[in-house]
Amino acid sequence: MAGGGFDIDIKFEDNSPEFRKALEQASERILFEWGQLGVEGAVDEITHGSNQAVDTGRLRASISFVTAEGDKGTGASPVANSKGSDTLDGKAEKNSVYIGSNVEYAEYVHDGTHKMNARPFLRAGIDDKRDDMKVHTQEILEGKR
Repeated sequence: MAGGGFDIDIKFEDNSPEFRKALEQASERILFEWGQLGVEGAVDEITHGSNQAVDTGRLRASISFVTAEGDKGTGASPVANSKGSDTLDGKAEKNSVYIGSNVEYAEYVHDGTHKMNARPFLRAGIDDKRDDMKVHTQEILEGKR
């Protein structure tokens, strides 16, 4: 354009603090969802899956999760011989969720012993829920959850 120019104003705005806060909040929700799904999968596996291991129900009732924020949950109702200390307590490390049990024999059932085959109900249950975890994560990041 001969002799005629035009002006363009470009403005950059730093929204990174808001973005970081939203991402941190989404991460907390994602880890909570993963905890719930992981417990659900482990309870299903120990109850109905190929790694069934229910005698009194104490181990199944103890399967629980904790997040870095101290949020927690369980997947089965307590049974008569449950103890308050059977479920996980405390907090996970930052950006983590812990799924497991505090029952003293949980490790032996899960990993086996020289006298008993392993029944990896936690590993198998969490693996069974991986696709659901991906879907929930996507939905949270898209604001659908």
